[in-house]
Amino acid sequence: MRESILSTERSRRLLVVHTIWLTMLAALLVRLFWLALSPAGVVDHGARAGGGRWRIDEEHFRTAMIDDGRGVVRFRDGTPWSVRRTGRELAPELLGTIGKPDVWPSRQRVVAEQGRGGVEEAYDDLLRGTRPGLTGRLEMPDGMPQAAGAPGKTFEIASVPGDDLVTSIDARLQSKAEQLLLEAGVHHGSIVDLAAKSHEILAMASADHRDRSDALTAVAPGSVYKLITAAAAIDSHTVTTGTHFVCDGVVHIPHVSMRCWRAHGPLDIVQAIAQSCDSTFARIGVEMGRVPFERMSERFGLGRTGLDSLAHRTVHADVAVVFRTAGEDAGLLANTAIGQEDVRVTPLQGALLASVIAEDGVYRPARLAIGVSRGGSTHKFAQAKASRACSGFAASVIGTGMWQAVHDPRGTLYALHEFPVAAKSGTAELPDGRVNAWLVGYRLRDGKPTDEFAISVVDEVSWQAHRDLIQLAKGWLGAL
Repeated sequence: MRESILSTERSRRLLVVHTIWLTMLAALLVRLFWLALSPAGVVDHGARAGGGRWRIDEEHFRTAMIDDGRGVVRFRDGTPWSVRRTGRELAPELLGTIGKPDVWPSRQRVVAEQGRGGVEEAYDDLLRGTRPGLTGRLEMPDGMPQAAGAPGKTFEIASVPGDDLVTSIDARLQSKAEQLLLEAGVHHGSIVDLAAKSHEILAMASADHRDRSDALTAVAPGSVYKLITAAAAIDSHTVTTGTHFVCDGVVHIPHVSMRCWRAHGPLDIVQAIAQSCDSTFARIGVEMGRVPFERMSERFGLGRTGLDSLAHRTVHADVAVVFRTAGEDAGLLANTAIGQEDVRVTPLQGALLASVIAEDGVYRPARLAIGVSRGGSTHKFAQAKASRACSGFAASVIGTGMWQAVHDPRGTLYALHEFPVAAKSGTAELPDGRVNAWLVGYRLRDGKPTDEFAISVVDEVSWQAHRDLIQLAKGWLGAL
């Protein structure tokens, strides 16, 4: 009888132990479920979990985040935008980084990190996950036996990841552009290339990889801006294809002290574009007045960054400047007409100037983000609407001038005549005697544009800037 009573007592005690253990395990599983629904508690449970409410659980349950659930930024071919075969990361200043925020963003965020700069910051809300991947390990207190047949002591919850972002950047072309800038020894400069019609950015390389992309930084463009001056003059009927000018090397405008870079002799508007005659464009600017500059610059997209915006998401870039002061002073107008004075343009916007001429006067912003990848399938974003910048006639006249600039021996870019391109050069004189050297244009195949580009060398001594510019142009056009 005594042995029977002892056996019954042991069974009762064992049942109590099992009940207590299973109750604690259930509480821990509830806790794990709660963590999954509110992952902010994983990151900073000491500050957020209501004091000591969960401490008894945490004595025996260890959690760790094994996957933050963040989506991946990808090149246009789907490969991750990361360290490539070259062993270096492409365009880190454009990609951006992941890091801790200055201020905890919100309790709704699954992890404390966020995109810092570039694409990672601009599209952070698409890339970040909605639940991190978690692993939990149950550690029994010392002396507590594990019940027979108890479940395993490790638990996992899979992440609910964000979207992968597919960009327009072609990894091969981006790598080639960065290699050319590196080999040329350029300190500040860029190469931008857009696919015709779609305006997807195939390459946007910067010589400086520290903070801001040189391709998105506005600088003085020099004679590249004459494309807008010419479009405004033709569409406002200030000049026609029958208007003739004579350049003797001096600008004959009262109260304007300016000389042309050479005496060009008699010119029409096409020849003035091809030979980049300062005196002709200075005269046009004064005769035309301020308003056509402002209107045409806005139509060419200079009041915006030039980047397509998706629900207000876009990489930070400078907005172009045309005028900083009021009035219609002759000197202001003359210098604006040739891309000096207050005019500031980014190389990306320079490529878009060329695209308007290549595409019959139609403006469309450039695309960097082209879609998101979810579960192996890609959803493409809708393309931004196009708008009329200048008349097709004006674009045709200007395009003829750009073709002659390359293929007429008197043109400013005859050094590139072996390539099927139409282009415009620009030299902006800086206060310290240095210059910004520019080249914008488009490449043709069977008479149709295939891509538009801008190349710049910024803040360099004149002879070196122009030497590097032509070297970069030949390298780039040869690579295409």
